[in-house]
Amino acid sequence: MIINSIEKGLEKIVERKFLALFLVAILGIGLRVYFMPWEYPTNSPDAFVFMNEAINYSKGNFEQFNVRFIWPMFLSIFFQFSDDNSNLMTYTTIMRIVSIGVSIITIPVIYVIAKKFVSHKWAVICAAIFTLEANLVENSIFGITETIFILVGLLGFVV
Repeated sequence: MIINSIEKGLEKIVERKFLALFLVAILGIGLRVYFMPWEYPTNSPDAFVFMNEAINYSKGNFEQFNVRFIWPMFLSIFFQFSDDNSNLMTYTTIMRIVSIGVSIITIPVIYVIAKKFVSHKWAVICAAIFTLEANLVENSIFGITETIFILVGLLGFVV
């Protein structure tokens, strides 16, 4: 009796694709914010290097410009909104929030790709599995390049 009512409720939510994707996105944001180590600086040496390059790019210093400039250049757009005497924790927080945002933007892209192969119900489940995958959650809270790499790679499948 209870299981049938739960299944009917889930089917009603899944039938409305925008509501279902919105709930998956809220779940993804909540999961990432819950596991985010807000009080600690970045725990990835790569993230520290990207943050340093992005700070320099945001100040107009392109001396460290190299072949992996896309993520630091993207971050530098958001770093420009902070004041000049911000500390590294502020920049780390901005970097993590941007990374979480990019990973959440990936959810509808996954849904569109999955919709090409399976029905709407399974495409929503596929987006939920993608959102809850532990390594992807970890990459988004580190603030490293995988989030934008995954988004751009998946957009290549859509186009």
